[in-house]
Amino acid sequence: MRYTYKYCGRYFYGVSYTTPGKADSQPVRRDRQRCVSAARQKINDKRAAAQFEQLLATNFGPGDTVVTLTYRDENLPPTLDQAKKNIKKFLTMLRQSYRLAGQELKYLLVHEGSHGDHRLHHHIVVNAIPGVQETIRSHWAAWGDNLDFASIDMKGYTAWAKYLCKELLTTGRLSPGRHAWSASRNLAMPVVEQGECPDHMAISPPPGSVILENETMMTEYGAVHYIKCILPTWAVKTAPPRPPRRTRRRSKK
Repeated sequence: MRYTYKYCGRYFYGVSYTTPGKADSQPVRRDRQRCVSAARQKINDKRAAAQFEQLLATNFGPGDTVVTLTYRDENLPPTLDQAKKNIKKFLTMLRQSYRLAGQELKYLLVHEGSHGDHRLHHHIVVNAIPGVQETIRSHWAAWGDNLDFASIDMKGYTAWAKYLCKELLTTGRLSPGRHAWSASRNLAMPVVEQGECPDHMAISPPPGSVILENETMMTEYGAVHYIKCILPTWAVKTAPPRPPRRTRRRSKK
């Protein structure tokens, strides 16, 4: 069997699963490949909604803010490309305000406009600073006055991810060239551990964990065990900070 563990702040995602062996017959290999596929579906961070949830849990906590940015009728952008240009200007101003406050802006950003009245708007999750609501209102005033603020601890990470990625989850796919969401480059990544384990190993979370999901799937020749839980603070694992990005030097003409 193999296992994959993901430590995302206090959230833990773990899966153990049977894998095909070299000496397995074709029916056994086929059955065990089903276990591999089921395990990947549970924890595969290439699924946009799942990766969003894991980044949310890794980087944001109680007190951080979820904001909905809407437009006045006269400022409503005609295209998504124009809306992205507006957000780019907004983030530049917001980033400067964070620097003046001695903080670094971290964010997850979602563009929406395919549900309801199909009116373009944005959702953004930011780390909180003193006066964050007033700061955001002042910077967004060029485009709109109707903003909605919520604390991230009003819902669990799964509920926020489902809400903020609802257009992707509803449609199943996005139009070509469109990304489900974007993020600041300074977000920490989940800590991932992978390896082999004894057959039929059940994942045992640390004492004091709060179990959110605990599922086992048995097949004729294999098994998959998936668990999702909230860790006690002493069991949290964090990744080392990513090195700063290298800036390209422009060649002199």
